[in-house]
Amino acid sequence: MAPPDDERTERIATSVDNELKQTIRVEAAQCGMSMSELVREILIEEFDDAGNSRTRTAATTCDD
Repeated sequence: MAPPDDERTERIATSVDNELKQTIRVEAAQCGMSMSELVREILIEEFDDAGNSRTRTAATTCDD
């Protein structure tokens, strides 16, 4: 669940290709969400409260 608006004080920006942007746009629309809401929910689902990844993918696994 997303935190209340007053707790969202930071921004993250990234660049994606047009195909991925359209995929996100369509998925968000199908869920009745904005693109920002969808991406925020994906990130919230991915990371626990301590900032640890819940799923170990190539994107979230680093060799230390």
